[in-house]
This record gives sequence, structure tokens and C-alpha cells, in this order.
Amino acid sequence: MSDAAIKSNAWFKVAFSYIGAIPFSVVVFLPIILGGIVKDLGFSSQMAGYIVAADMAGFALASVIAYLWMPSFNWRIASVIATLLYILSNILSMYLDSSTALLAVRLLAGFAAGTVSACVVSTIAKTDNPSQLFGFWLIAQFVYGIVGFKYLPLLSLQDCFFAFAVLSLTSLAFIKTIYAGGEEQADSVTRATPSKWSLTALFYVLGVFIFYIGLNAVWAYFERVGDYHRLSVDAMGSGFSIANVVAVVGAFLVLLIDTKKYQISILYTLIVVIIFSVAILLDNVTYIVFTVSASLFLFAWCVLVPIMLAAIAAVDHSGRYMIMGNAALSWGLACGPALGAYIQISEGYNQVLWLGILSFFITLLLFFAANLLLNRSSR
Repeated sequence: MSDAAIKSNAWFKVAFSYIGAIPFSVVVFLPIILGGIVKDLGFSSQMAGYIVAADMAGFALASVIAYLWMPSFNWRIASVIATLLYILSNILSMYLDSSTALLAVRLLAGFAAGTVSACVVSTIAKTDNPSQLFGFWLIAQFVYGIVGFKYLPLLSLQDCFFAFAVLSLTSLAFIKTIYAGGEEQADSVTRATPSKWSLTALFYVLGVFIFYIGLNAVWAYFERVGDYHRLSVDAMGSGFSIANVVAVVGAFLVLLIDTKKYQISILYTLIVVIIFSVAILLDNVTYIVFTVSASLFLFAWCVLVPIMLAAIAAVDHSGRYMIMGNAALSWGLACGPALGAYIQISEGYNQVLWLGILSFFITLLLFFAANLLLNRSSR
């Protein structure tokens, strides 16, 4: 296949965004899945946290292993195999009531989803306008969330797994939007060696890792917080849907506004916003508080991620740190729910919320330190 950039016309953007959004089902609907494990299977909130963490761990493991096989194996074939494995894992999950068996199968499901996502991210880099396609991909995920949060809370956990399997099956129709890849891709990703290790970039990568620990710890238990404060399923579904609409607005802003000019100011401001969004959940959570919190949380998440990755890319001349950043993101997703489950000692979930607040504050300090180093080195 030619090394020419893929032309991302309107049809390609829609089809590709669809196939890219489906593997993120468990990430997008993590609060519903965790809540369903507790309510439908009768497991404790802690055990549910470990099970969803297994999903994330599989996702993270796949993102690391992908760098070993992607230079020499066809990405489309890998995506088909991984999608079929994801379908099988979700169908098996419908019939399991053992925590150990479910944890193992969800690890497999996460690995399959992570493999498809690795192919999606790598394909984005091969298009004629990667930043725009990344924005469309984000929008697709949150539009998916708008619809899903309206209807999935009304379904059982088994029905949710079935829905994920069916959607994954339909995504196979668009598999050709995945770049073929293969032997000709043994390029700078596997050969790059940095001229020197950048402390600035390492601070950025560590900041992404810490940020995602707090982000996914809080996100995993968001539904449980609402349930603890006696919010109805309909109320929480409505709140999540509104929050996803706000996130879509954030994704459009990333597409329309030159965030690069005010990158650092936006980053600092939104970290403060996401800290506030979690802090207001610490006491007396009403429907309004829940909806405002979820909206600010998802808006900040949607805008912060591309800015953080852009910050790493700006100081990365070898490709090594972007690989590290993607791995840090994936492992942060995996560690968050597990750490949240481990520290939870009461049903109020305030320990998990404080974990998120502390993680975001540390992230702020790490990015501040990285920017100080960057400013000094540029003088």
C-alpha cells in the first residue's frame, strides 16, 4: 500500500468514527457497567471496581503489545480478529455469575477492544488531517454516550453486554476504513531513539498517567455516588446524557478554536474546573449538582486530553514520548478503578472522590513544573 496520506472525506469520517467509538463502550459507560455488576450480580462495589479495572487492564496491555506486532501484521486482519473476540467476550459475560470468571473474560474483552483502538489511533496518524479526525472520533464517542446513557440504564447488565456485541458486529461493515498497515510500517516507531531524555516530557507523561488514575477512579464510581444519594436511574441517565451533550460542545470547540495559542492557560483552568466538578459531589448531591458535576467533568476531560497529548508532542522529537504518553493514558485508565476499589472503606465513596481531587492537583503541579523547565530551556 502507498505511503500517501488517507483522504478523509465525509463518508470516511462517519464510518471511521463509528468503528472507533464502539471499542470504547466500557470506558464511556463505565459507571453503568459498574452499577450493573453491583445491582444485577450482587457483587460488592469493591469487587465491581476490580472487574471493570480488569477491562481497563486488558485495554492497556493491548496498547503496549500492539507496538510489537503492528509493524509486521495487517491491521485490518487484526481488527477483525479482535472485534470477533470482543463479541465473543461480551456474549460470554452475559452468562457468568462468578466474579473470578467474569474478571477473566472482561480482561479478554478489554484486550480485544484495546487492539482495535490501537489500530484506530494508528490509522488516524495516516490520514491527511489527523487532528480533525481525532476531533470527529471524540464527538462520535460522546454522541454514542448521549444515546447510551438515555437507554442503557433501563437495561440489565446482560442486555448491555448483548448491545455491545451487536454494535461490534455491525462495525465490521466499516473495517476497510482501518489502514492495512503491515511490513512497510517498520518505521520510526520501532527504530526511534531519543537524542536525550527530556525531563519536561517525562513530567508531562507522568502527569497524564496520574490524571487518568484520578479520572477513571471517579468516572467508574460516578453512578454509585448518585445511587448513594438516592437519585433515580432516570435522573442519573438524564444527567449523563446532558453531560455528554456538553462534552460534544467541548469536542467541537477543540475543532473550531486554535487551542494551541492559549494551550497552557486552558490546561491549568480546566484542571481547576475538573477538581471543582468532583469536589461538589462530596456532600448533598441533588440532581442539579449531579448533572453540573458530570457536565463539567466530561467537558474538561474532552478538551484536556488533546491538549495534554499536544504538549507531549511539542517536546517529542523521536516519537518515543508519544508512545509513552499513550501507554500512560491506558495504564491510568486501568489503575484508576482498581485503586478506587482498594481505598473504598465506606459506601459514601468520598475516599474515591478525594483520590480524584488529589490526582488532579498532582497533575497540575507536574504540568506546572514541566512548563517551568520548558521556559528555562528556551531562554
